[in-house]
Formats: sequence, structure tokens, C-alpha cells
Amino acid sequence: MTQALYYENPPILRWTTEIIERREREGRVHVVLAETAFYPEGGGQPADGGTIAGLAVEMVYQEDAKVFHVLERDPGQGQVQCEVDSERRWHHMQHHSGQHLLSAVWESDYQCQTIGFHLGERYATIDLTGPELEAGWLAAVERRVNRKIHEDLPIVTHSLPSHELKNYSIRGGDDFVGPVRLVQIADLDDSPCCGTHVTSTGQIGLVKLLKTERVRGCTRIYFVCGMKALEDYQAKDQIVRALCARYSTGEADLLQRIEGDERRLQELTREHRELRQLWLTLQAQTWAVGKRIVEADVCEPDDASVLAKAILDAGAEVAVVRCGQRLFVQHNGDLDWHFGQFIRSEGVKFGGRGGGSGSAAQAYFHDPEQLEHFAAHLKSALEGSDDE
Repeated sequence: MTQALYYENPPILRWTTEIIERREREGRVHVVLAETAFYPEGGGQPADGGTIAGLAVEMVYQEDAKVFHVLERDPGQGQVQCEVDSERRWHHMQHHSGQHLLSAVWESDYQCQTIGFHLGERYATIDLTGPELEAGWLAAVERRVNRKIHEDLPIVTHSLPSHELKNYSIRGGDDFVGPVRLVQIADLDDSPCCGTHVTSTGQIGLVKLLKTERVRGCTRIYFVCGMKALEDYQAKDQIVRALCARYSTGEADLLQRIEGDERRLQELTREHRELRQLWLTLQAQTWAVGKRIVEADVCEPDDASVLAKAILDAGAEVAVVRCGQRLFVQHNGDLDWHFGQFIRSEGVKFGGRGGGSGSAAQAYFHDPEQLEHFAAHLKSALEGSDDE
């Protein structure tokens, strides 16, 4: 059984030890140390990183009461120098302890129980059961959690027999067998946990809730702690400063300025659409003079239907409008043709797909050259029907 320094003496991040077992699996060497401060993946917490004899530790896992460390190659015989990645460890400790504190407040204040926890490199998440969150709950929980951080409450971990759990108010139930590792945050929370933790709430630094989403009937909350919370604030502060400079205004008026610009943009977009429709109508009136079939090209799909209608309103019998790799066709209702059926039966011969109603349809072609061949085939068929 590996001696777990990550439990017995968490501050130890550098030490010298020996390798007591080696295995080769899938081109990697898996080693067991006499004692290790590398935390193995488990309990929602990722494994520690670091080095053994200068080799990067790619993964740490537990199997048969042994902790295996995955290395690229064999580090050799004799004593090995080991070092845990302190920044990664601190990130894990802050977020895992932050999760316990956050879950405790959600359960005590709003009866929302944590049923899932994920700790990633950029943020962590918890999944809550219970009622859907109401407006103001997030801000209230965030304030209370950070007040508890400022109080610098002690966080204590210790092992005890499972039958003694009845003496504690265990969050998440007390159905355990054998020795249990209990993490206590003062008189606020008692929770069985196998992860690594800071020794006081003050070391969590800060908890910032980022966003929520509904996932399989639960509420998932994204959050960051400590240095990650500071990094999040710094990144968003840079964005706000850049926007303030661009809009030549202060933070207090920034949102109002953006909303004003959005309203103006919507007005300009509406005016542009109306003017474009007018221009298309004028173009259609020019193109349709004395013609039974009018062909045209547009850049926007929305313009295709507008132009087709304008061409028919101007007196043409058939409008054929290209837009990129799409072809739109429409007739005025006097033609004994079913464009939808024609495209479905004939378009496939040219590599196209599509359909529509009797008087209006569209087709898509992966190859623009195929579209041109089909358009020529369609025009020939239409002209042939006119001769009949």
C-alpha cells in the first residue's frame, strides 16, 4: 500500500523516494513510489501533475491500494526526485474546497442538493437538484459564500469509522462502509471526501459564479475560485475598458450606449431592406419588359423570393433566380407546370436536391457548374412547353 503524503502531509510538494514497482502498458511506464504526494484522480478531482526524475507525470491513478504514476519512459534505478506542480495542486484545492462551501450554502439556504461536481482547468461546475433558481438567488449565495471566505473558517480533514458518521450532519447522506475521510468547514459543513483541500476558507480567496444552465432536469452552475476568479475579473475588466474607449464613455453609461447603437442598427437595417426591395422591384420592371422568362442573380437568399415576385408582378411568366449554389424558380400560376416535381425528378440528374410547390420551388447544387447545366435544361424545357 502506497504511503499517501497528499493526505498525511499535504504541504510536501518535493521529496525523494524510491520506485517499488514498475509496469509497462501501451508504450508507457507505470511506477509505484514508496510514498507519494501525487494525488490520484478520483472524487471529481483530477490527478496532480509534476515530475519524477525530471519526467513529466502524465496521469496518476489508484489500483489495488497502490498509486500508479504514468511516465513516458523508465526513470531508472535508485532514488528519484519528485515534485508536484504546485500551481495545479493549488487550483484543485481552492476549487474543491470552494465547491464544498458553495454546495453547503445552496443546501442550507435554498434546499438545493449537489449531485454532480466537475473540476476542469479553467472552471468548475456543480449540478443542483431542487427548485429552479429564482432571480436574486445567485447573487445572494455568492455574497454569503464570500462572507464565509472572509471569516477564514477552519477546514479540517480526518478519518473516522463509518459508524461514527451518525454523530455528524453529513451532507449527501451517510451510507458508507469502512473508514471515511471527512472534510469539515467549521460548523457549516460535514462532507465525506477523498480530495485535497485548503486548511481554511480564507485560502479559497474568492468564489465567482459565472453562469447557469439546465441539464437533464438539474441546474448546472459554473464557477471559479481564487486565482482563476482574479484572472476572470482581469479579462472582463480589459473587455470593459476597451469598450469604454471605443464608445468614449464610462462604465456606468456603457450598456446604455450599446443599446442605443443596437436600436440605430436595427433602424438602418430595416431602411436598407426596404430600399433594397424597392431597387429589386425597379430592376425587375426593367428586366421583365417583353420577356416570358427572366433570369437573374442575387447575393442574399432573402432577395431571391422578393425579386422573383417582383419579376412576376412586372408581367413575366417565369422567374429563375440564382443565389450562390441555389436556384429559385417561380411562375405566375398560369403555367401548367409543377416546379416542385420537376426539380425532384430532373434536379437529381444534375447532382441537385430540392423541391417545392407547383408554382415555386428551389434546388441546391454542390457544384456551381451543375447548377448552370440544370438552369439551361430548365429553360430549354420551359421554352419547349411554350412551342407546344
